[in-house]
Amino acid sequence: MQFLKKSIYSYLLPMIFSITVANTSLAATSASTEFKATVVGGSCDITAPATVSINKGAVISSEDIIAGRSPVEGFNLTLSGCKGYGLTPAIALEGKVEDISGTKLFIANTSTTKGYGVLLTFDGNTNFKPNNNLAANKKLTSTDKNWSNTMASTLNGDILLKAAVSCGSCKVDSDIQGGELQTNVTFDFVYN
Repeated sequence: MQFLKKSIYSYLLPMIFSITVANTSLAATSASTEFKATVVGGSCDITAPATVSINKGAVISSEDIIAGRSPVEGFNLTLSGCKGYGLTPAIALEGKVEDISGTKLFIANTSTTKGYGVLLTFDGNTNFKPNNNLAANKKLTSTDKNWSNTMASTLNGDILLKAAVSCGSCKVDSDIQGGELQTNVTFDFVYN
């Protein structure tokens, strides 16, 4: 029995060794690697003034507002560090909006006025379309430029917006009351 046991081991050991060597040489003939990357289509830094005081903070007459002669305060949104290619830009606005006498206007719950809100407008430029009431759709939309072939760096610069106090259509039967008007608007740079 001893002899038979030695014989089987003497035959099996060389076979196991040759199979292991054969498998090792086959594994070394190919290799596979997976590559991953995340590519961002584009971005822009956007800045705006912390506070815009309409009429430089001086009192505004309700008669001027009702007559459509509210002082207009201009301020700049600044786009910088714009990078990317082939995407259509937009600027989304976030803020509380109420319908005041048939006109959507920005207004915060902290305001002590009634029947008044802030009207934001934009005259337009080479990159963004004009908008006579940004509270209505809460967006600056891009012009019909061929954005699929335009570098985002062309967006760098200032965007002049205008703010005024409004009472919408200022209906006579509206509940209009003077006080302090406040609102807060956030401007987000986005791509469509």
